[in-house]
Amino acid sequence: MRFRSPVPAEDLAAFYFGKASQGGYAVTYRRGDDVWQIEGRKGGARLLVRGRPSFLGHQEIDLVTGGADPPAA
Repeated sequence: MRFRSPVPAEDLAAFYFGKASQGGYAVTYRRGDDVWQIEGRKGGARLLVRGRPSFLGHQEIDLVTGGADPPAA
């Protein structure tokens, strides 16, 4: 999913990092010149959140999930 947000990059990164951590994901954070990225893993589930400035002055966010946790026994 791709969307734009007026929220500052630092606040968005902190929000998604915190939510993924609270959800039990092993989370990593990387930042380049204008792009930041959060990756998370939990069992077979994956999470990717990438943000960058948009031409409107907002942050453009890509949010991707995939995989699944194995079923509980």
